[in-house]
Amino acid sequence: MRATSLRPNLTALLIAIVLISSSATAESKVTFTPQVGVNASFLTGDLNDVTYSSSAGYQIGLNIRFGGFFHLQQGLYWQRNEKELTNNATSSTGLVSTDMIHVPILAGLTIVPLETLDLRVNTGASLNFLLNVGENTLGLTKDDFKTFVMGWVVGVGLDFLFLSADLSYELGLTTAVEVVQSDGVISAKNNVLRFSVGFRI
Repeated sequence: MRATSLRPNLTALLIAIVLISSSATAESKVTFTPQVGVNASFLTGDLNDVTYSSSAGYQIGLNIRFGGFFHLQQGLYWQRNEKELTNNATSSTGLVSTDMIHVPILAGLTIVPLETLDLRVNTGASLNFLLNVGENTLGLTKDDFKTFVMGWVVGVGLDFLFLSADLSYELGLTTAVEVVQSDGVISAKNNVLRFSVGFRI
């Protein structure tokens, strides 16, 4: 019931983003920003006897920004998340890595528009598609992870001369991990903190 009610709300939010940023596409300004960066991910949910610690992951990709003061920012990234998971019942620990395609669809405002420096804020949806789960000592496979995960992103960005940097936090909206065990189900969402830097074209 919760997942069903969530979908119409997410659809409405996506439509709102496109409508709000439609004025940006009327402007001729289009900015391409190749970027690389690091990330840290955090699980929330019914983890039972599992604890975790975040390890540094990374991403590489491209943003395309339409508009100036109002703008629509769409991205395409290859992303790796890494976590060290511990099964407290068996005292087994392993590093688990996941490779994903990350597609942010954001609307934003340039709140400090200067000639050589722009400060931006943005928010919007994040679409994540699972590509691979690395080998690990805990026996987790791709079957234990959802192939599609949706999140909601809030972030800030800074443009200085030809350089561009973005800091964002993604709140997981849908289940990312679901493992059925003899003593219950491990079900968790994934939140991600990202920092990326690149240059503007």
